[in-house]
Amino acid sequence: MTVNDHALRDALTTDLDILPDVRRARARFLGPPTRPRARIGLVLNPGSTPGHVLEDLRDAADRARQSAGGDRLPTDVRLGVARHGPHRAE
Repeated sequence: MTVNDHALRDALTTDLDILPDVRRARARFLGPPTRPRARIGLVLNPGSTPGHVLEDLRDAADRARQSAGGDRLPTDVRLGVARHGPHRAE
C-alpha cells in the first residue's frame, strides 16, 4: 500500500503543528515518488529551544519516511522565529 504525497504532506504538517514551541508548520514533498525529498518550514514561538524542536522533527520525519515506504527521506528544514508582540509599559 502506498500513501499519496498530499496525504503524507497533510499528516506530516499536522504532526509538526502540534509540537511544543511550534507556532506554524508547512511540509512539502518534492521529487519522484521513488525518491521523495521533504521540505519543511517551521515558525517557532519566541524563546523556544530549536534543539528540542529538531529532535521532535526528526521523529515526525521518520514516521513520514516509514509511511512513504522508503529507507531514506532527505529533508530540508527552514526555521524561523515568530515576532514578539508589543510590550506595554505600565
